[in-house]
Amino acid sequence: MLRKFKCLLLLAVCVCSALLLTGCWDDAEINGRAFVLGFGADSENDGYRFTFQLAIPVSGESESSGSISYADLTVNEITPAAAVRRLEKNLGREINFEQLSLIVIGESLSRESFVGLTDYFFRRASVRRQSCIAVCEGSA
Repeated sequence: MLRKFKCLLLLAVCVCSALLLTGCWDDAEINGRAFVLGFGADSENDGYRFTFQLAIPVSGESESSGSISYADLTVNEITPAAAVRRLEKNLGREINFEQLSLIVIGESLSRESFVGLTDYFFRRASVRRQSCIAVCEGSA
């Protein structure tokens, strides 16, 4: 009798363990994200001017053409990380760099050392694989 009880208890523990391992614990709602398509950086007097080209999913739209909103947002900060934090706070969305394909550096910033600014993005494998850097005449 005791052996049968132990077997049933072990079976119950295994079934409960299997149920706990089946869920999605790290899912992220797409409507809670903003995807960076392009990024521009220019030097300013007291820091930098960062411009983000964003694709923002819009919930409730049935047509595919209205399901994404595009925006160009500019943030003045001293580092790209601070600019991203401010952008996330103001948008109320997680900023995602999986779709980033172009980083544009303004002419005045190209004459300075800008590698530290781009390092923030190139730490991500998806950005390293698909993004390129361009220097433009004028501002980014």
